[in-house]
Amino acid sequence: MQFYKESEKSLVQNGISSLEITLPPHYYTGVTDKGWLEHLGFSERVREISHYIPLKGVLQEKIHTMQQRKLKQTPTFDLTLASATQLQSVYDFITQCRKNQGLEINMNFEILEQLFQTFPDRYQIFTAKRNETLLAAAIMVIPIEGIVYYFLPATSPAHKTESPMVHLIAYLYQYYQQRGFQYIDLGISSVNAVPQKSLITFKERMGGFQTTRSTFIKSSLQ
Repeated sequence: MQFYKESEKSLVQNGISSLEITLPPHYYTGVTDKGWLEHLGFSERVREISHYIPLKGVLQEKIHTMQQRKLKQTPTFDLTLASATQLQSVYDFITQCRKNQGLEINMNFEILEQLFQTFPDRYQIFTAKRNETLLAAAIMVIPIEGIVYYFLPATSPAHKTESPMVHLIAYLYQYYQQRGFQYIDLGISSVNAVPQKSLITFKERMGGFQTTRSTFIKSSLQ
């Protein structure tokens, strides 16, 4: 409590008048109790739909029959953990894929590059490639022990019919399961609490379970 009070005082002295805190989903250990935040004067601003995959058992037994059929097809591309030296090209690929969807990437390259340099054991790149052509990619983050976050995924619109992301998620599942991880955090599946139906369908067909992620706000710091 004293740490928070001192932190709030420092924020006010630096001209900050409001503060938002996003709590991770329920399966993260050591999550702050929302009652404690409410006691400090925070209120829930938004509750987003989120999904996660438990890394227990065989993935193919948990996914939709459509995805099962896709995984039975031998991919004509390579799935791999890529070197951090490919960050720029992967970032450009993700940016272009999102632009094609009318979306923007939520982090500039310089900040992402700094995170890779500062936390080299926490940030990883996975790709689906044919020769030198990217079909799909995902930047993964390890926020705490046992959980990995599906941070920045993207699929080339020209190759969606080949389902490279289905194969890439299956690769991620096996990779992290073999290393003792418990969950893949698939991230939020809504925007300002508005469900993204196609994204929800995809995640749940890939074995994802639905949960929530709440953001609390305190509008008048003291």
